[in-house]
Amino acid sequence: MSTSSTPTSRKEVRDAYPVLVSAELVLRATKFAATNDVRYYLNGVCIKPSKSGGALVAATDGHCLLVLHDPNGKADKARILPFAKGRNDKGLSTRGADYVTVSTSDEIAVLDEDFRKRFICPEPLIDAKYPAIEAVAGTPDLYEEGVRGSVNPAYLQRAIDSAGKGHGSQVRFYHRKKSPEKSVLLFTTRSGFGVVMPMFDDAPLEKKLTKDFGGLA
Repeated sequence: MSTSSTPTSRKEVRDAYPVLVSAELVLRATKFAATNDVRYYLNGVCIKPSKSGGALVAATDGHCLLVLHDPNGKADKARILPFAKGRNDKGLSTRGADYVTVSTSDEIAVLDEDFRKRFICPEPLIDAKYPAIEAVAGTPDLYEEGVRGSVNPAYLQRAIDSAGKGHGSQVRFYHRKKSPEKSVLLFTTRSGFGVVMPMFDDAPLEKKLTKDFGGLA
Protein backbone atom coordinates (compact mmCIF):
# COMPACT_ATOMS: atom_id res chain seq x y z
CA MET A 1 0.00 0.00 0.00
CA SER A 2 1.11 3.58 -0.57
CA THR A 3 3.15 5.26 2.15
CA SER A 4 0.55 8.04 2.12
CA SER A 5 -2.23 7.83 4.72
CA THR A 6 -4.77 8.32 1.95
CA PRO A 7 -5.29 5.46 -0.55
CA THR A 8 -4.44 6.66 -4.07
CA SER A 9 -5.70 3.89 -6.37
CA ARG A 10 -9.00 2.05 -6.63
CA LYS A 11 -7.35 -1.20 -5.59
CA GLU A 12 -5.88 0.45 -2.50
CA VAL A 13 -9.27 1.96 -1.70
CA ARG A 14 -11.00 -1.42 -2.10
CA ASP A 15 -8.42 -2.96 0.22
CA ALA A 16 -8.73 -0.14 2.76
CA TYR A 17 -12.53 -0.04 3.08
CA PRO A 18 -14.97 -2.88 3.80
CA VAL A 19 -17.63 -0.89 1.92
CA LEU A 20 -17.17 1.08 -1.31
CA VAL A 21 -20.14 1.99 -3.53
CA SER A 22 -21.23 4.66 -5.97
CA ALA A 23 -22.42 7.84 -4.24
CA GLU A 24 -24.86 8.43 -7.10
CA LEU A 25 -26.60 5.11 -6.42
CA VAL A 26 -26.84 5.84 -2.71
CA LEU A 27 -28.30 9.29 -3.45
CA ARG A 28 -30.96 7.75 -5.71
CA ALA A 29 -31.82 5.22 -3.00
CA THR A 30 -32.33 7.92 -0.35
CA LYS A 31 -35.58 8.90 -2.10
CA PHE A 32 -36.99 5.50 -1.08
CA ALA A 33 -35.77 5.38 2.51
CA ALA A 34 -38.19 6.11 5.34
CA THR A 35 -37.95 9.22 7.49
CA ASN A 36 -38.81 9.21 11.19
CA ASP A 37 -40.31 5.72 10.97
CA VAL A 38 -40.67 3.82 14.24
CA ARG A 39 -39.07 0.95 12.34
CA TYR A 40 -35.77 2.78 12.65
CA TYR A 41 -33.91 0.31 10.45
CA LEU A 42 -35.88 1.67 7.47
CA ASN A 43 -34.57 5.21 8.05
CA GLY A 44 -31.46 4.57 6.01
CA VAL A 45 -29.87 2.87 3.01
CA CYS A 46 -28.71 -0.73 3.19
CA ILE A 47 -25.46 -1.75 1.49
CA LYS A 48 -24.90 -5.49 1.16
CA PRO A 49 -22.92 -7.96 -0.96
CA SER A 50 -24.44 -9.07 -4.26
CA LYS A 51 -24.42 -12.70 -5.40
CA SER A 52 -23.70 -11.36 -8.89
CA GLY A 53 -20.58 -9.62 -7.63
CA GLY A 54 -20.23 -6.06 -6.44
CA ALA A 55 -22.75 -4.62 -4.00
CA LEU A 56 -26.46 -3.92 -3.64
CA VAL A 57 -27.79 -0.53 -2.55
CA ALA A 58 -31.33 -0.82 -1.17
CA ALA A 59 -33.91 1.37 0.55
CA THR A 60 -37.60 1.13 1.40
CA ASP A 61 -40.23 2.99 3.40
CA GLY A 62 -42.59 0.02 3.45
CA HIS A 63 -44.57 1.29 0.46
CA CYS A 64 -41.87 1.37 -2.23
CA LEU A 65 -38.60 -0.52 -2.47
CA LEU A 66 -35.57 0.26 -4.62
CA VAL A 67 -32.60 -2.07 -5.14
CA LEU A 68 -29.65 -0.88 -7.23
CA HIS A 69 -26.63 -2.93 -8.27
CA ASP A 70 -23.11 -1.53 -8.26
CA PRO A 71 -21.02 -4.10 -10.16
CA ASN A 72 -17.84 -2.26 -9.19
CA GLY A 73 -18.87 -1.84 -5.58
CA LYS A 74 -17.79 -3.73 -2.53
CA ALA A 75 -19.48 -4.78 0.73
CA ASP A 76 -18.23 -7.42 3.10
CA LYS A 77 -21.59 -7.67 4.89
CA ALA A 78 -24.91 -5.84 5.20
CA ARG A 79 -24.77 -2.41 6.78
CA ILE A 80 -27.41 0.31 7.17
CA LEU A 81 -26.15 3.82 6.51
CA PRO A 82 -28.04 6.80 8.00
CA PHE A 83 -28.85 8.37 4.63
CA ALA A 84 -32.39 9.38 3.64
CA LYS A 85 -34.12 12.31 2.01
CA GLY A 86 -33.22 15.25 4.24
CA ARG A 87 -30.87 13.14 6.34
CA ASN A 88 -27.18 13.55 5.46
CA ASP A 89 -28.09 13.46 1.75
CA LYS A 90 -26.44 16.82 1.04
CA GLY A 91 -23.13 15.10 1.55
CA LEU A 92 -24.01 12.74 -1.31
CA SER A 93 -24.86 15.53 -3.72
CA THR A 94 -21.90 17.74 -2.84
CA ARG A 95 -19.63 18.62 -5.72
CA GLY A 96 -17.17 15.85 -6.43
CA ALA A 97 -19.05 13.13 -4.54
CA ASP A 98 -18.12 9.84 -6.23
CA TYR A 99 -17.92 7.09 -3.63
CA VAL A 100 -19.48 6.20 -0.30
CA THR A 101 -17.22 4.23 2.02
CA VAL A 102 -17.35 2.63 5.43
CA SER A 103 -14.00 2.19 7.16
CA THR A 104 -12.87 -0.62 9.44
CA SER A 105 -13.71 1.72 12.34
CA ASP A 106 -17.23 2.22 10.88
CA GLU A 107 -16.61 5.81 9.77
CA ILE A 108 -18.96 6.69 6.91
CA ALA A 109 -17.47 9.04 4.34
CA VAL A 110 -18.03 10.39 0.83
CA LEU A 111 -14.94 10.48 -1.39
CA ASP A 112 -14.22 12.30 -4.65
CA GLU A 113 -12.72 10.72 -7.78
CA ASP A 114 -9.24 11.13 -6.29
CA PHE A 115 -10.40 9.35 -3.11
CA ARG A 116 -10.22 12.46 -0.97
CA LYS A 117 -12.86 12.84 1.74
CA ARG A 118 -15.54 15.36 0.80
CA PHE A 119 -17.95 14.56 3.61
CA ILE A 120 -17.86 12.60 6.86
CA CYS A 121 -21.26 11.46 8.09
CA PRO A 122 -21.91 12.78 11.61
CA GLU A 123 -24.14 9.81 12.48
CA PRO A 124 -23.10 6.21 13.12
CA LEU A 125 -24.30 3.14 11.27
CA ILE A 126 -27.83 2.04 12.12
CA ASP A 127 -27.39 -1.02 14.29
CA ALA A 128 -30.17 -3.34 13.13
CA LYS A 129 -31.00 -6.15 10.74
CA TYR A 130 -32.45 -5.01 7.43
CA PRO A 131 -35.56 -6.76 6.01
CA ALA A 132 -34.99 -9.65 3.60
CA ILE A 133 -35.42 -7.68 0.37
CA GLU A 134 -34.88 -10.80 -1.73
CA ALA A 135 -38.20 -12.21 -0.52
CA VAL A 136 -40.27 -9.16 -1.49
CA ALA A 137 -40.06 -9.25 -5.27
CA GLY A 138 -40.01 -12.97 -5.98
CA THR A 139 -38.68 -14.52 -9.19
CA PRO A 140 -39.07 -13.23 -12.79
CA ASP A 141 -41.38 -16.09 -13.82
CA LEU A 142 -44.10 -14.65 -11.56
CA TYR A 143 -44.50 -11.52 -13.66
CA GLU A 144 -45.65 -10.25 -17.02
CA GLU A 145 -45.25 -6.76 -18.44
CA GLY A 146 -47.78 -4.01 -17.76
CA VAL A 147 -49.56 -2.27 -14.91
CA ARG A 148 -52.59 -3.97 -13.35
CA GLY A 149 -54.60 -3.10 -10.28
CA SER A 150 -54.78 0.13 -8.30
CA VAL A 151 -51.50 1.89 -7.61
CA ASN A 152 -50.81 5.22 -5.95
CA PRO A 153 -49.76 7.57 -8.81
CA ALA A 154 -47.17 9.17 -6.55
CA TYR A 155 -45.50 5.77 -6.15
CA LEU A 156 -45.43 5.31 -9.93
CA GLN A 157 -43.75 8.70 -10.24
CA ARG A 158 -41.14 7.71 -7.68
CA ALA A 159 -40.44 4.61 -9.73
CA ILE A 160 -39.96 6.71 -12.86
CA ASP A 161 -37.74 9.18 -11.00
CA SER A 162 -35.63 6.32 -9.64
CA ALA A 163 -33.80 6.06 -12.94
CA GLY A 164 -32.33 9.52 -12.49
CA LYS A 165 -32.91 12.74 -14.37
CA GLY A 166 -33.40 12.17 -18.08
CA HIS A 167 -33.63 8.38 -17.79
CA GLY A 168 -37.30 7.89 -16.84
CA SER A 169 -38.13 6.31 -20.20
CA GLN A 170 -35.97 3.33 -19.25
CA VAL A 171 -38.36 2.28 -16.48
CA ARG A 172 -40.57 -0.77 -17.19
CA PHE A 173 -43.45 -2.08 -15.07
CA TYR A 174 -44.49 -5.69 -14.44
CA HIS A 175 -47.49 -7.13 -12.57
CA ARG A 176 -47.97 -10.51 -10.94
CA LYS A 177 -49.70 -13.04 -13.18
CA LYS A 178 -51.85 -14.22 -10.28
CA SER A 179 -54.04 -11.76 -8.34
CA PRO A 180 -52.34 -8.65 -9.76
CA GLU A 181 -54.81 -6.35 -8.00
CA LYS A 182 -53.60 -7.67 -4.63
CA SER A 183 -49.92 -8.14 -5.42
CA VAL A 184 -46.87 -5.91 -5.64
CA LEU A 185 -45.99 -4.11 -8.84
CA LEU A 186 -42.40 -4.60 -9.94
CA PHE A 187 -40.41 -2.12 -11.99
CA THR A 188 -36.98 -2.22 -13.57
CA THR A 189 -34.88 0.90 -13.60
CA ARG A 190 -31.39 1.97 -14.51
CA SER A 191 -28.97 -0.24 -12.54
CA GLY A 192 -31.66 -2.14 -10.69
CA PHE A 193 -35.31 -2.75 -9.87
CA GLY A 194 -37.99 -1.80 -7.41
CA VAL A 195 -41.32 -2.80 -5.95
CA VAL A 196 -44.49 -0.78 -5.34
CA MET A 197 -47.18 -1.95 -2.94
CA PRO A 198 -50.77 -2.09 -4.26
CA MET A 199 -53.43 0.39 -3.21
CA PHE A 200 -56.44 -1.40 -1.81
CA ASP A 201 -59.84 0.13 -2.54
CA ASP A 202 -63.08 -1.62 -1.59
CA ALA A 203 -65.30 0.75 -3.55
CA PRO A 204 -66.35 -0.82 -6.90
CA LEU A 205 -65.87 1.17 -10.09
CA GLU A 206 -69.60 1.77 -10.62
CA LYS A 207 -69.70 3.78 -7.39
CA LYS A 208 -67.01 6.10 -8.71
CA LEU A 209 -68.68 6.98 -12.02
CA THR A 210 -71.77 9.08 -12.56
CA LYS A 211 -74.89 7.62 -14.16
CA ASP A 212 -73.84 9.30 -17.42
CA PHE A 213 -71.15 6.66 -17.73
CA GLY A 214 -73.03 3.66 -16.40
CA GLY A 215 -72.12 4.31 -12.79
CA LEU A 216 -74.19 4.82 -9.70
CA ALA A 217 -72.77 8.13 -8.46
